[in-house]
Parts: sequence; C-alpha cells; structure tokens
Amino acid sequence: MALTRLLSMLLPLFAATGTAAAACSVDAAYPAVQVQGLLTPQPQRQLVSLHQRLGELSGCTIRIVDYPLARLWHTYELGDLPLVIGAIRAPDRDAHGQFYPMLQVQVVLIGRASSPAMTSAGLLASPTARLGVQRGSRSTPAGEKLRAAMESKGQLDYSVDSVQLLRKLQLDRTQAVLSYSILFAMFTADRLTDGLKAQPAPELGTAEAGIYLNASKLDARDAEALRRGMQQLQQEHYLARVLQGKLDRALIVPLPATQPAHKPRK
Repeated sequence: MALTRLLSMLLPLFAATGTAAAACSVDAAYPAVQVQGLLTPQPQRQLVSLHQRLGELSGCTIRIVDYPLARLWHTYELGDLPLVIGAIRAPDRDAHGQFYPMLQVQVVLIGRASSPAMTSAGLLASPTARLGVQRGSRSTPAGEKLRAAMESKGQLDYSVDSVQLLRKLQLDRTQAVLSYSILFAMFTADRLTDGLKAQPAPELGTAEAGIYLNASKLDARDAEALRRGMQQLQQEHYLARVLQGKLDRALIVPLPATQPAHKPRK
C-alpha cells in the first residue's frame, strides 16, 4: 500500500519532467543551397550558421529540409514549413507569416559582359529582349511591375533554379536576369557567372532579406521561443556578421532590429 502511494506521488513528477524536457523542434528551409552556403560562416570566424544560431537562441532544434523554390513557398503558406531563412520580403509572403528583416539588398539586372548594359527602360522598350526570373522568386514592387509588364509582352522567361537561369543568359536565350546584388556575389563565388556582369538598377528600389515565420501550426510556446530568438538575431546583426569576409562590405547593409510589421491574416 505504501509503495502504491509512493508511486502515485512520483508518477506526476516524472510526467512533468518529461514534458519540460520535450524540446522544440521545427522544420526550416533556405531558398537555395547557395543561400545556405552563403549564410554559413567561414571556419576561421568561429561562428555557426544562421539556423544554428537561431537554434541556440530559441532552444529549438532547427531541421533543414530541401524543396524546389515554388514548392517551398507553397509549403510555407500552408504552415507546414514554419521557417524560411535567407528570404526576400514580399507582400504575398507577409500575408502568411511574420517577417524579421536583417539586411537591405539592392536590385540588379544581370547581363552578358560583352553586351551593352540592359536597363529596365530598355527592356520595356525592346520588342524582343527577354527577361529571366526564377520560378517562385519575388522582387521589389517596382521589380514586380517590370516582371508583369514583360510577361504581358510574352517576354518573361522562367527557370527552375539559378543554374538554369544563368545558363540561359550565357547562351543568349534571355537578355537580362532580375536579381539582387548579394545573390550575384553568391553566384560568382560558385563560379556560375562566367561572361556575366551585374548592373545596379536603383529605379527598381531595394529589398529586405531576413527570416519568415509561419507559426500557424506551431505550439504557442515554441512560436514564442522562435520569435525571441529572431529578435535576438536582429539585435546581434548576426546575418551581417556571418557575411563579413564573404562579401564586399558595400553589399552588407544591416537593418535595425524591429518588431515584425506584418502578421498573418486570420
């Protein structure tokens, strides 16, 4: 009888301990393997990758999964992919989650080095020039207007990944690619830009890079732990620190820590 009474007292304690020890574990993805490589610091920097640092700050295990870009964003919209790391901000993505901005990035038009620099005005005026974009990618509001205008003329060309995107440009199947300065630097590091050049397109504005969180299917405590972790990442300017030594300093423009401006619609 005494043993039964002792067990009845201890079992709730064991259950509580097990519950407390249950760790937060969530899926996350980078938009491309090259983005993950870019956001993994050089060994001599003695830093961990962006998702590992978020895991340390939040107490969550961040599992990296791999999706084609279009499927990645569809899975994020459904809430089955809570985190997209190294993402570019876009209004349709804001509708499904919270965005934590960490870096300002410049829009560029990539073209062949042997050809005259292509501008957005030149693309719009040309009856034949084709603009290349990666399926599932997004640009600034001005960049999206350019895409829509080129598509309406039948002169927008989609690629499934960055390798195909740049290869079409090198083969003159497209005459320009809409991208970002930080991505062009990443492509160059991966030796994907032979014979290509990037032209700044200030008329297309700047974008924000950071992390999206769709917490619609997460436990409330896990979601709050991730929010605190991402706010700490912002305060540490951790993304900018990871990129130091990998990119030209002019490309690294950290953004001040702010509360996410958009929340998902109910």
